[in-house]
Amino acid sequence: MKRNWKIRLLFALAILASSIYIIYPSIIYFSLSTQKLIKIQKNKNLFKKYIPNWLIQSHIIPGLDLQGGTNVILSIDFTKIIFEKIEEIKEDIKKY
Repeated sequence: MKRNWKIRLLFALAILASSIYIIYPSIIYFSLSTQKLIKIQKNKNLFKKYIPNWLIQSHIIPGLDLQGGTNVILSIDFTKIIFEKIEEIKEDIKKY
């Protein structure tokens, strides 16, 4: 039983270390200034100079929702709804 917790601890530490190794390029990417990010978005190879050679050379690319590039506006066309309702009422009156 004493040995069992050591194996679990080593396994958890291995997962933690690999997670940090994989996510670290993204942490570097999001910590850069706006001017550097614009340059990197134009030329993807510039990002390689900000991370060590022993590290993964890619990062998580934020989508439009994280970049603030989406804007959804919902609206209701009240005149269309009113005319459709009037047409429904006309049809109901014709049935009687």
